[in-house]
Amino acid sequence: MEMMAATTPARSNAEGAPKAPPPSFHPSLWGDFFLTYQPPTAPKHACMRAKADLSREEVRKIVKSTNELPKMLDLIITLQRLGLDIYYENEINELLHIIYNSDIRGEDLHFVSLRFYLLRKNGYDVSAGDIVSNDTFEWVLSYPQLFKSFDIFVRFSNDIVSSQKKLTFKIFQREQTGDHYVSTIQCYMEEHGATMHDAREKIKELVEDSWKDMVRYCVAPTKQQALAVPRTVVNFARTVNNMYKHGDAFTSSHDIKEMITLLYVEPVF
Repeated sequence: MEMMAATTPARSNAEGAPKAPPPSFHPSLWGDFFLTYQPPTAPKHACMRAKADLSREEVRKIVKSTNELPKMLDLIITLQRLGLDIYYENEINELLHIIYNSDIRGEDLHFVSLRFYLLRKNGYDVSAGDIVSNDTFEWVLSYPQLFKSFDIFVRFSNDIVSSQKKLTFKIFQREQTGDHYVSTIQCYMEEHGATMHDAREKIKELVEDSWKDMVRYCVAPTKQQALAVPRTVVNFARTVNNMYKHGDAFTSSHDIKEMITLLYVEPVF
């Protein structure tokens, strides 16, 4: 009787059927850290800003002094991948204009394909005067395929990571019980009688397809959308990809603790 009294009763749903207890999550990695954390002082913040400004100007000099087409392309793609292109939009647009009007005969396949990618991505086959209008907002609110592809990318990426054995098996078990939605991996296994490995490979294909759909909107935007919209969605997708690259960092934040620390805690010196 004592054991029965000490046992936590399972919850019941509206129909009276027993319901699993709510899932438990690991304690916060940060504890009370941010409750007592003191941000950089005004002088230190000014010093960090001055150093960042100086570094940006040094990079700006490099961008302006670049005069070889292959180096222009490599520089642009590097700045974009690092997320630093927002500081050099005018300089990059000037380089793209030069690249667009240059003779590329005799260049190798890598150069030609990278040139094509950057020019198409930056709207050289469409109007460059991209402005967010009422039509754009109406298009966004209509839940277009771009956003459906993003939702698929996020949902399936999470399910793939959660289904991995050993490191995330406990997470996968927890997400199949309680109030969590059933995994698409599990649904595919049930519907097609597939193994977990085969189901994961199929869902991976769908993730790749959704990624291609999002990139397609960047390369060939429609008349209703501003180029900034698909770029923003793709940037969110890149963040999701980074969070699920080595595990479920959304649920278990150990994997991104260092990144968050570098972004928001450690000063730049």
